[in-house]
Amino acid sequence: MRSIKYQTLTGFTRPAAGGRVAPIEMLRGVKTHALHFMLDASVTIAGASGGSVNAESTQRLIDLITIREAGIVRAEITGRMLAYITSRAQKQAANVGVLASAAAQGPTLLHADFVLDWASIFAADPAETAFVELNANVPTTIEVQWAADPQAALISGTGLTLNSATLGVVQQFDEQSQNMPFFLPRIRRTTSRAISGVQSGFQIPLQVERQNRIETIVLHSIVDGVTSTALLTGNLTLRGDRNRWIDNVDRRVLLNELRRYFDAPVPALSYLELYQRTYGKLSEMLLANQDENLRIEADVTGSGTTATIDVYTFEKEPVPGFTRALPEGW
Repeated sequence: MRSIKYQTLTGFTRPAAGGRVAPIEMLRGVKTHALHFMLDASVTIAGASGGSVNAESTQRLIDLITIREAGIVRAEITGRMLAYITSRAQKQAANVGVLASAAAQGPTLLHADFVLDWASIFAADPAETAFVELNANVPTTIEVQWAADPQAALISGTGLTLNSATLGVVQQFDEQSQNMPFFLPRIRRTTSRAISGVQSGFQIPLQVERQNRIETIVLHSIVDGVTSTALLTGNLTLRGDRNRWIDNVDRRVLLNELRRYFDAPVPALSYLELYQRTYGKLSEMLLANQDENLRIEADVTGSGTTATIDVYTFEKEPVPGFTRALPEGW
């Protein structure tokens, strides 16, 4: 008999100044399918702020979540990207409470739920990709970096005080970790150099381990710290030195692919996802060693003080002698 289990971990409390806090350890020697995060905060706004509630406000209280195993970064993801992948995996908007307004108000509670799901959203067998530490004697840690300025994260006005903020963590796992998955998960984040003005074929390198398969690539456009729909303005190419998998395709066509696969609302061009898995098959994905210098080339227009694109590669990592070999036809 097998059963999925859930364990509440220690969780995190935001210090007054924000920033990075002490990491917590995950349970060892188990096969982790998902991590559930619960963000709770209390805010007060004094006086008339004269501002408005920022888009993606509650998510922006978390600058970064990092999953680290013996120095190997298994996942590096912002609060906003965590909310995005939660919504697209569940085919519904993520449960993210936001302020009703930026007007004066007494203590107001905010709550958000996120899921970092190691199992593939395309798979009939959710155990095909799961996290199992390579060495159970070495701890795997979850690290959180809180936003230093909660007022800027939540509203465009003034007078906001963050009374408290906590992040709860629940580990969803299977104790029978000896039944290894086919792949270990990897979520890698690369930030482009700053974008200024109109540029054609703006290059963003993909820093992927060469033995890994790439299931999907997500581009998150950010201008002055705010998610933007205005950065990607023309066509996009996914290529190496020899091959082109997406060859100078209008970004609106690629956006329509999101609507074909998911029921959740798609933020127009602020999160652009490029799927690399064909027919749901584990063998039919972009393999990093198929080519040299994998990169994105995009037509962009940057304005504001800082404009960048975060690129996330959702990778599947085989480890010879540790993970299972793929069956024929998969």
